[in-house]
Amino acid sequence: MTDMGTESSDFPRNLRYLCSYHRSTSAVCRRLGINRQQFNKYVAGISRPSNRNMRRICEFFGVEEFEILSPFPDLKNIIEIKGGPNVDEAGNVVLERLGATLKAGQPGLAEYRGFYYSYYYSFSRPGMILKSLVHIFDADGYTAHRRIERLVERDTGRDVSFVYKYIGVMLALRDRLFMIDREALTGSEISQTVLYPSYKNKVDILTGLTMGTAARTSREPICSRIAMEYLGQAVDYTAVLKQCRLYRPGAPEIGAAIEGLIRNHIPKTEFALRALAQ
Repeated sequence: MTDMGTESSDFPRNLRYLCSYHRSTSAVCRRLGINRQQFNKYVAGISRPSNRNMRRICEFFGVEEFEILSPFPDLKNIIEIKGGPNVDEAGNVVLERLGATLKAGQPGLAEYRGFYYSYYYSFSRPGMILKSLVHIFDADGYTAHRRIERLVERDTGRDVSFVYKYIGVMLALRDRLFMIDREALTGSEISQTVLYPSYKNKVDILTGLTMGTAARTSREPICSRIAMEYLGQAVDYTAVLKQCRLYRPGAPEIGAAIEGLIRNHIPKTEFALRALAQ
């Protein structure tokens, strides 16, 4: 527990707003497993949650920590775009059941938990490379992941126009890693990524293929090579998120090695796009 002190934060108001989507604050406390008296202190602004409880609260409502700590109008806008927080208990139940079904594919995934930059050629901005943030973490006995994509082009002066957030599960089957997720803000997409595992003593870069739909009216199914660069178990969240945007090929923030792994070239002797192993 952390004393709020004189810190200016809309967290208490944001928390009350998120709770208003549920049947009662007591129901929220029961599902979170947090004492009601302690939770009341969060809602009243007397104290802030511990890091562990903050993660539980964010996961329950389907928001990121920087979002729940943001000014109230910003959070309200995010939630309205999404169509409500994860009161979508139906969505949570689906994820929980899917995770339970896939638990057989969980052994050996602990080493992959942590944060990654992911790189692939954008489905909606042809010729641009999308650098995103992925977090793989333990979720009540199964391995889950979040992915945040920001479609912003800094070198063209364009502001952030779209933010996509995905939540899903990860499993290992017969020497391959599978990531299946659903876009959380609009619920308009389910995507899948298949990766080669790490054959090194330490996780470095994972490569594979990712498939989804382009963020266009046509919504055509589309596939691309992908590379995921391991950052560690903990990161400066704000700093790494600022790096997540669209880049032109040759940008120093991408690097020649990564570009070589994600280039979607099909040799004349091939008839399908295949992942490149390191």
